Amino acid sequence: MKKLLGIIVLGLLLSGCTNNTVKETSLGDFSQFFDKQNKRLGGATVQIISITPKSLTFWYTYDYVSLMQVTNAAQYHCQKIKLDAILFNDIQLEFFYEKKASFICE
Repeated sequence: MKKLLGIIVLGLLLSGCTNNTVKETSLGDFSQFFDKQNKRLGGATVQIISITPKSLTFWYTYDYVSLMQVTNAAQYHCQKIKLDAILFNDIQLEFFYEKKASFICE
């Protein structure tokens, strides 16, 4: 029993040592716009769902990532082709704190 309790306590201590400042590699050069790219217990807080030269869609958790951060990343993408990012839609997904934001470049 004492051994099991020791393992549980060690597991809890180690789970508190996760680093949420690790950069999400799937974001590429967009990672500069997001401070918290990973949740405290692991998992991404923002991901690029689709990207074309004139559009960009992000999935994000709004308790870690703000719409302003997502908008700045989209603006960065659109300015590469000398256009402005326009928020096409920002919808709440079925899971709590999750949203999907789509931008078009015009």
